[in-house]
Amino acid sequence: MTKLLKNKKAIIILIIIIGGFAAFWYFRSKNTTAETKYILSQVKRDNLLVSVSSSGMISPVDEINLNAKASGEIVYLNMEDNQAVQKGDLLLKIKTTDQEKIIRDLELDIESAKISLAKARQGAQVDENTLKNQTIGYLVQAVNDWKNYLNNFESALKVDISDYRLNFDYLYEYYASIVNFYFPEDINYQQVLKNSYSRLDQNYQDKSILVSHLNSNSSLDEVERVLNLVLEEVKILNDSSRAAYQLLNRYQIVLNDYNLTPLVSERNIITDKATFSTLSTAINTDLTNLLTASKNITNYKEGAENNLPYDIRQLEINLQKKEDDLKDAKDKLNDYYLYAPFDGIISSLNVKKGDSVSSQTTVAKLITAQTIAEASFNEVDVVKIKVGQRAEVTFDALPDLVLTGKVIEVDSVGTESMGVVSYKVKVALDENNENIKPSMSANIEVFTEEKNNVLVVPSSAIKTANGKKYVEVVKDANLEESAFRSGIVLTTPPERRFIEVGISNDTLTEIKSGLAEGEIIVLSVIKPNSSSNNSSFQGSSLFNNVGGSFGGGMPSMGGARPSSR
Repeated sequence: MTKLLKNKKAIIILIIIIGGFAAFWYFRSKNTTAETKYILSQVKRDNLLVSVSSSGMISPVDEINLNAKASGEIVYLNMEDNQAVQKGDLLLKIKTTDQEKIIRDLELDIESAKISLAKARQGAQVDENTLKNQTIGYLVQAVNDWKNYLNNFESALKVDISDYRLNFDYLYEYYASIVNFYFPEDINYQQVLKNSYSRLDQNYQDKSILVSHLNSNSSLDEVERVLNLVLEEVKILNDSSRAAYQLLNRYQIVLNDYNLTPLVSERNIITDKATFSTLSTAINTDLTNLLTASKNITNYKEGAENNLPYDIRQLEINLQKKEDDLKDAKDKLNDYYLYAPFDGIISSLNVKKGDSVSSQTTVAKLITAQTIAEASFNEVDVVKIKVGQRAEVTFDALPDLVLTGKVIEVDSVGTESMGVVSYKVKVALDENNENIKPSMSANIEVFTEEKNNVLVVPSSAIKTANGKKYVEVVKDANLEESAFRSGIVLTTPPERRFIEVGISNDTLTEIKSGLAEGEIIVLSVIKPNSSSNNSSFQGSSLFNNVGGSFGGGMPSMGGARPSSR
């Protein structure tokens, strides 16, 4: 009996001991789970990007309606829809027969007017001083036009093209080879222009000095001597200027009629032809004036009557008007030709060869092959955008394509719609992609601020007190890496540290002062009995991006490009 009681007593004591241990471990476990845990992060150096974005579309850099400038029948058409063209290509020609007849009639009228003026000058009687001053004026004008011819010959025709390896030193030699091939009956332009330019250039300085020394006190004999010297050179100058104009005119005809692409395109042939047309007209007038002056001096010396008034202004005005009309007619002839104003692609062609068009008829549209992205930004975002800022463009239709570019234009005046003001921003793409089409939807992200290798922390770690920003710095040592993600109980409460911040986006903030690289800070707090908070945090994308370990184990906080939108 005594033995049985002793056994029961031992069993009861054992049960009490086991129950005590169970209660101890239960309450210890309960107290542990009730402690506050901290999710941590680390102060690191990284690249920080701040951007704004908007949706827009792809547009050509430039587009223009190609309009006819004259009326008539289309006799030449060199364009089709989606055809690539280069600047200066002849796209369309309108029948020029009527306009060419107008030019020929005006040229005949001018010759007739010059003859009438020359006769009037020959019959006019002047005194010696008037005759000298008039002759000196003609000489000065002739020398000026002589210099203009030399300058324009050098800049437009005596252009070095030896790098083209065509066995020609100068541009006029190349023009001459083309023209003489298609017009073998013409003069040898290369030889004529070479010889005349050499003589005119060599003799200009001496003759211009002689003319500059003449004045009203010079004798009539001295004026006549200089006149005769200059007159011989002006005759050559007149022939040379006509040959230069004829060469340019013939060359343009060859290009247009045979639809040739020049091997050498150093100059604008239309502009140069107009320049030499004006020069040729002026030099021809100089020659006529000098011949008339020479005749008048001869008549004066031979004792011809010189008592009549010397007034032929009306005839001069009539001649000038006809010359102006001829210039206008030649300028208008250019309107019968339509050239590509820039490199691009033809679209919306709505005419064909043989159609009749009128002035300002739109025959097609020309757009550039290069495209830009453009989008409208609200007034809050647009103040951050500046020309030259970097941008990235993505496309709904091409989800794997990302193109870079730069801001090239920001509207200075906004557009209001339903109370919202927006401003258009244009971005030039750094490369062309054949898959990108005009009017395609595009998403534009403009990087308004970029800083490299700066201290950053997750933006969610920053708090505010009394208008000042701070973070909580952890002083515990030997923290395990795994504790950063799941949370850790700190042995020492974190320290509040006030900081100065710089730029920031939705995810990261720059630290300008108050923290050092590698320091550990509190990212979030899991309080006791806050299962909802814990559950919510474990599913947070922010935690997945920036929560991590210290000592180089953390994922990069700048790997993504979070934007402040």
